[in-house]
Amino acid sequence: MVNPQFVIEQMKDLDYKYFVVEDMAGNQVTQSWQTLPVDRAVERFKSFLKHCSVGSSYVVYIFKSNERLKNGEPTRNNVPMRYEIFMNEPHSNQSMEEEGNFGGGMNGIAESMYKAGSMGSIGLDTYIGAKDEILSLKLKIQQLEMENKYLQDRHQSEISRLEKDYEDKLSSDKKIEGIIGSVLPAMGLGGNGMAGLTAEATMEKQETSKDKIISAINVLVQNDPNFVDNISKLAELSKKNKAIYEVAVKQLNSL
Repeated sequence: MVNPQFVIEQMKDLDYKYFVVEDMAGNQVTQSWQTLPVDRAVERFKSFLKHCSVGSSYVVYIFKSNERLKNGEPTRNNVPMRYEIFMNEPHSNQSMEEEGNFGGGMNGIAESMYKAGSMGSIGLDTYIGAKDEILSLKLKIQQLEMENKYLQDRHQSEISRLEKDYEDKLSSDKKIEGIIGSVLPAMGLGGNGMAGLTAEATMEKQETSKDKIISAINVLVQNDPNFVDNISKLAELSKKNKAIYEVAVKQLNSL
């Protein structure tokens, strides 16, 4: 916080004759952008101070130029000095020396400037730049969230596809196992057809024949889209009408 008189002296010394005043919530209270002599601009600022109540606080921006954008905001090149002031007493037109607010000559002024932190005051362009950076970061966060959602959806879609492929393969394997279970007995490799064979010979013969059947089934599955139905009918025929089944087998053997 600085004494309002210090802001007035800065306006005079630096020839900063344009100003904007905001309350501590950032709401604009008054402003002056008219091209006036610095003394006249100071009088306008003093007029504002006269109407301020004791105990009120404000943020004051003083500008070297009145260059502004179409929306009324200062250009980035028009960098202001920023001060926070506190009205601890009614403002009067007494000079700085009379009020004794900056006693001690130049050392007193330097001390007051140090306490006020005016040398480290934040310019309006810095404030605007920070707002732009925050907006940019928010946009990047939104973009990353969208990309993450896309990757999650894609990952879930891939999992669903793999699950379907697995289920289809499992279903196909079960059908093949069922076919093998029907064909092996019909070929004398299971049930009563195993009579007279030792357990070891039976197992060896069954495994060898099973491998051949699986290999043949894999070839037929690739070349005959209706293979499952056809082989199922053939297996069914071997049980219900063995004579016709044997005729079909002989026909295949004759090819």
